[in-house]
Amino acid sequence: MVENDLNLSLEQEFLHKVYQDIEQNLRQANVLVQKIISQVIFKEIQAYQTAKSRASELFARYFELFAWAQEVYPKDKEYLIRTQDLNKVFLATDQWKKSCLDPQMMDRIDEKIKEYSNKTATKDVTKVQSSWTNKFSPRGKKISSIFGGECSKKCVKPKKK
Repeated sequence: MVENDLNLSLEQEFLHKVYQDIEQNLRQANVLVQKIISQVIFKEIQAYQTAKSRASELFARYFELFAWAQEVYPKDKEYLIRTQDLNKVFLATDQWKKSCLDPQMMDRIDEKIKEYSNKTATKDVTKVQSSWTNKFSPRGKKISSIFGGECSKKCVKPKKK
């Protein structure tokens, strides 16, 4: 586990930062983000008895939340959240990650990988657009207004008077 390899004491600083962020910022987040964070952070973590195991699981779930974001996994139909929505909630946690975790991770990454990663083009997450075509329309059928445009095979036409 990352926290063991890096010798991190998650139950002290990390756990405190996450709960501080939730207490201060969660109410301002949109309803979907509130629901997802409440489910993942509160309900699913309750099963872990010790502070160490709870902190370790929270650490994994924190990154899992970002993995569900549309910029990372746009095909997910259940969690239509964006990284910017999560970043607005986890301000202190992000600062902890940048000041504590990131430098330790970068020290362990091979120089050739760092060099390649720095040359690899990345997309600006603010410009990533979701493809909504297959999210709400089964099998990618085009659906449009009943008053004109394209529609599925069983398109309902308005009755003429």
